[in-house]
Amino acid sequence: MHEPLCRVLPDNSNCGGYRVICPEGVVVNFDCPGDLKFRAGKKICDLPQNVDCGRRLDHGKLCQKPSGNFPEPGDCSTFLSCDGYMIQRGRLCPPGLLFNPKAGACDWPDKVDCPYR
Repeated sequence: MHEPLCRVLPDNSNCGGYRVICPEGVVVNFDCPGDLKFRAGKKICDLPQNVDCGRRLDHGKLCQKPSGNFPEPGDCSTFLSCDGYMIQRGRLCPPGLLFNPKAGACDWPDKVDCPYR
């Protein structure tokens, strides 16, 4: 019996997300579509009432739409990018700039309303 090429694991920082870990350390993060949460035992996205988040954080939707740039919870100097609910997290703004959710891009601090400053 062969080992599966990739493993699917819950994203501990997002109850509505999961990560696919493949050989050679390739990790791809995903956000469940809509209001679904990741059901770790079955490795599927499921209705919230069917999912026990346990100790996993529930930030709500990280990808507010299937594609685009969105705030990274807890840090205004970083943002995440979604492409078909595939997430690239921890993207850094250039030094001196903060992520502006209204613009979907990094911007000057005086133009950004950041609750984490």
